[in-house]
Amino acid sequence: MKKLLDKINPWLALVTNIGVLLGVVMLLVELQQNTRAIKNQTAYANISEWIALSREYALSPDLMEIVLRGNEGIENLTPDEYARYFQYLSSYIMITEVSFNSIEDDTFDYDEAANRRFILQAFSSPGARAYWDAAKFSYTERFRNYMDEVLAEADAEAE
Repeated sequence: MKKLLDKINPWLALVTNIGVLLGVVMLLVELQQNTRAIKNQTAYANISEWIALSREYALSPDLMEIVLRGNEGIENLTPDEYARYFQYLSSYIMITEVSFNSIEDDTFDYDEAANRRFILQAFSSPGARAYWDAAKFSYTERFRNYMDEVLAEADAEAE
């Protein structure tokens, strides 16, 4: 009986090791699928936020006017208009920060250059720059440094 067990034991160990190996492979496949699902979910959430902000801007002629005047300079706004302009830019930056963090954390497949273009588009005006200078310390240091870097590069290119 002992001889039989001695012959079977290596085969049982081999089958066990193959089972463990297959289990690890299955786990890796599941992790990859979960990562893809998280990236898709993050992308959908980010895009939904951009759509909501764009819809608000497009469907509100008075907000559009406030943003256009605010972009020329915040001194062109009444206190109530400044509050709406501030909220609009704050929403824009928060969405941009979420996108930035998602790109940095590799949970969002998005072109980083496109994110830079969005920032430059929104913050190329004097009013938006004034807002950023006043509000930037409300954001994480990592994002603040990124925004400042993008804006500094734009300033250097403009000179």
